[in-house]
Amino acid sequence: MQGASDSDAPSPELADTMCDTAEFISRYQWVWDVQMTRLFQMKHWNRIPSEWWGPLLQLNTEQLNQLPFGFTEPNWPQSLRTFVAGSQRVCLERSVPDWVSAMAVPVGGVCARNMTPKKTHEVSRMAGVVAEVCRSTGCSIVLDVGSGLGYLGGVLREMCGLKVVGVEREGERVAAARRRAPSLVSTVQLDISDSHHCQTRLSSL
Repeated sequence: MQGASDSDAPSPELADTMCDTAEFISRYQWVWDVQMTRLFQMKHWNRIPSEWWGPLLQLNTEQLNQLPFGFTEPNWPQSLRTFVAGSQRVCLERSVPDWVSAMAVPVGGVCARNMTPKKTHEVSRMAGVVAEVCRSTGCSIVLDVGSGLGYLGGVLREMCGLKVVGVEREGERVAAARRRAPSLVSTVQLDISDSHHCQTRLSSL
C-alpha cells in the first residue's frame, strides 16, 4: 500500500514476529505449497519426514483436531515438536474480534460472482480491515500479493473505492481473475522472489 510515512514502520517486536513468520513459512514450504486437489495425484505425503509418521498415525481423531492448537507428546521426535511449537509461535489469534465483524463490507453483484458463502464471509471482513487501514494511513492504492481470483481486490475497488493491483504467480488464476470480473481489478502474473527482475517489476507497479 502507498501513502504511509516512515513513522509507520513496524515496532521491533512486530518486525521480529514478521521475520520469524517468514522463516517458518520458508522452512516448511512443503507443507502448504500444494493444491489440495493435487495432494493425492502428486503423492505429497511422501514429503512428510519419516520420523513423523509413527507418532501421527497413532493419534485419534480428537488428538488430530488438537494438533493445530499445539498438542504434542513428550516422546515425539524433536523435529515434529519444533514444527508444532513454531506454528503456535507465529499463528494469529483464531477468534475473530467483534470490531472486525463490525467492519465487514457488503459483498454483492459482480463482486460476489463465483464466491462461496465461506469465501464471501472471509473477503467481506478482510476488505473492511484493509479499507480501515487505508483510511487511517491515507493510502489509496493496494498491492494484493497472491491475489488468486481477485475476490478481495474486486471488493476493495468496487465497494471501498480503492485502486488495486493484484499480483499472482499462477497464470491460470490470472486468466480466471480476468474472466471473472475484468472491470474490477488489474492482475499481473509474477513469481515473487528476491531477484532483480522481480524487485524491478514490483517497483514499476
